[in-house]
Amino acid sequence: MLGIRKFKSEKGLALLNTLFFVLFLGLMGISITTMVIADVKMQTINMDRPRALYAAQSGIDYSIRGVMEYARTHSSLAGLNFYTETIPAGSGLTAKIKFRTNGSNDLTITSVGKTQNFSQTITKTINYVDVSNYAVYSSGTISKVNVSGATKENATYMPLFDLDELRDIAKPYHYFSGNLNINSPFSFTHSIAFAEGDINFTNWNIANFGTFVAGGNVNLNTSLISMFWGNMYLPNSGSSLNALKKYRIYLLSGGAIVNGNITGVEYKVWFWKFKNLNIIHNRATMNNFLQYSVNGGPLVIKNSHWKLDH
Repeated sequence: MLGIRKFKSEKGLALLNTLFFVLFLGLMGISITTMVIADVKMQTINMDRPRALYAAQSGIDYSIRGVMEYARTHSSLAGLNFYTETIPAGSGLTAKIKFRTNGSNDLTITSVGKTQNFSQTITKTINYVDVSNYAVYSSGTISKVNVSGATKENATYMPLFDLDELRDIAKPYHYFSGNLNINSPFSFTHSIAFAEGDINFTNWNIANFGTFVAGGNVNLNTSLISMFWGNMYLPNSGSSLNALKKYRIYLLSGGAIVNGNITGVEYKVWFWKFKNLNIIHNRATMNNFLQYSVNGGPLVIKNSHWKLDH
């Protein structure tokens, strides 16, 4: 009987050990499964984080392009205040953008990039100047010029253009590798005439249509009167737009963007004083040219900063 009892006791102990072992394996399996699931989730989150950031940055880029297009037809960005839009960013990503205008020349863009499991927020604030709102925009001084519209002198930030693009627009018939001397009415089918050197309007030049781009200076020196419908753009530092001679009338309807000085002549007839250079602002004409800027619109971003909100 003792042997039978001992055998049963050992058999029960073995069964108990087996149960504990099976239970242990089960717990181990659950732990491993939990760890694997957690690791997969962590990997998904780690993958979603940069994807959400990419979506948020895409929203910022989309917003800036939209702002430039909006500025072509609106003299102020005030209409964008509190504007929101959700845009697809590809591969199941979205970006929700929101605009907030801060004063007359500041804009804050918030972009929230989202994946299925994660989101990232980028906030970008820009301070800008709308060049198309000026009749005369100069990095130097503006002297003895009658201006109908706003003026900006000693401008620190100038609009940037791809000059090769402007050259290509002017070619083949209205691109000049040196100076361009115009002594008769001048018009062209292209929107731009480009001279690497100076552009000189002389003698009986009385009517001009289009935008003139000069690598050097522009000199107005006609016999009596000269009228322009378009823009003057002088991109190189130290260049100048010069209206020469007394008792002349130079009328520009459009605007002037000069990386230098703009100088006219003041003269007196009896008791009245006159200035020979007269510039009348035409925002649509300015925008027709500023669409070729590297920003794709009239806004020059003076400074900006951004932050990433986790």
